[in-house]
Amino acid sequence: MIAKPRTKPISLLKLEALLKRLPEVHPKYSLIKSDYAKQTAGYLGENSLNIL
Repeated sequence: MIAKPRTKPISLLKLEALLKRLPEVHPKYSLIKSDYAKQTAGYLGENSLNIL
């Protein structure tokens, strides 16, 4: 079996870039930040399975 390195999904990279550019007083900032947290948790969970 060929083991490919896992890369961050494009959606996660987009959210990272958006959070860097968006001011904290923006009305949608908290919604975007919670989406980013969920996506990051999922990505880290998938990475933890690679170790097993």
